[in-house]
Amino acid sequence: MNASGGPGASGGAAIYIEAASMTVTGTILVDGSTASAVSFGSNATNPGGGGGGGGGTILLRVTGGLALADGSKLSSNGHAGGNVNNFFAQPANAPGGGGGGGGGRIKLFYREPAFGVVALSTAAGLAGSKDSGFGNFVDPSTPPAAGAVGSVSFGVVASSPTLFAASLVHPSSISWTWSAAPSFGDAPAASQLYRVFPSTVSAPFPAPQATATSLAAGVTEQNLTPNTTYTRFVTAFTDWGDSAPSTPVST
Repeated sequence: MNASGGPGASGGAAIYIEAASMTVTGTILVDGSTASAVSFGSNATNPGGGGGGGGGTILLRVTGGLALADGSKLSSNGHAGGNVNNFFAQPANAPGGGGGGGGGRIKLFYREPAFGVVALSTAAGLAGSKDSGFGNFVDPSTPPAAGAVGSVSFGVVASSPTLFAASLVHPSSISWTWSAAPSFGDAPAASQLYRVFPSTVSAPFPAPQATATSLAAGVTEQNLTPNTTYTRFVTAFTDWGDSAPSTPVST
């Protein structure tokens, strides 16, 4: 007997949104799909059900306020494995339905949260089923299983540094200084940095022009072109990403 499974279902998408502020009033959905049913016959080549699709990823990163309005929903559920039909025609120990897809991930990073009564769902998909028959003819050593439940995580983004300035200007370097960020949020201390960028870039930011540790209040940018105007801003950076940029400065 050919015991290959039916086709697996599609997994959920990945959605990444970065903004200065955001309000969610409806539904963001990245669920997986349910696997199609398989019909078993005497010459069947797909007696087992396919696996259910796993949930995708939702990442919302907001450097200011993130509001989730009452009734809004973020969903990254896994869905069911495929069923096996025409079970009466199956031989002993035939495979059963497909395994369920695992739940996905929801990550919410923000500076100021305002959450109403909302639904955040990363449920696991159920295992596929079979027609009822005379006894249990599914191989007990490999029963179909439900997927694993996904995860929901939260993080507080750092606040923006203040008083950004060009404190010293040399022919090919500039010393930038700032007042420390009021808060680095709740990210691990090992990830906390300051990052200096050109004013022409926008989020998601590329590699910075210069970096400094969270204990520093300035950094010198080297290898610049003499007699050239440079405009920069600084952010506080953690594992949850960059803060809102400081006021840009030109020199």
